[in-house]
Amino acid sequence: MKSEESDQVNRSVGKLFFPFLVVVLLLFAGCAGEGQGPVVKVRVPAGASFAQATDSLVAAGLLDRPRLFRLYARAIGADQQIRPGTYGFREGASWSAIVGDLRAGRVLTFRLVIPEGWELRQIAPRLAANLGLPVDEVWTFLADT
Repeated sequence: MKSEESDQVNRSVGKLFFPFLVVVLLLFAGCAGEGQGPVVKVRVPAGASFAQATDSLVAAGLLDRPRLFRLYARAIGADQQIRPGTYGFREGASWSAIVGDLRAGRVLTFRLVIPEGWELRQIAPRLAANLGLPVDEVWTFLADT
């Protein structure tokens, strides 16, 4: 009788402890640091879901466990709060750093100086070089306004 009660208590404790352990492990998984190496650009389009952003991170070689990453983001309430833009992450960046940037909208920026009097045909190549886009694509955008 006592061993049955003891087994039942052990199972109950195990049922409570296992989810707690999973949450703790997920939280620690997000604490690896800022990463090393060159910055890898990742674009998150407007209206993209967290799953789509995760797919972009995987395609860029920044994540190797996308399901756990999504679970981590859900656990901290960040999977519905990402902002669009082009981000820069280093390989090995922590999940918390990646999620923090996606939530805060800390996108890549650059400084662009356009001399007074320049025309769009002069601006387009400079803008394209900074954005990493073809000049024709930038020109189409500029001419459309």
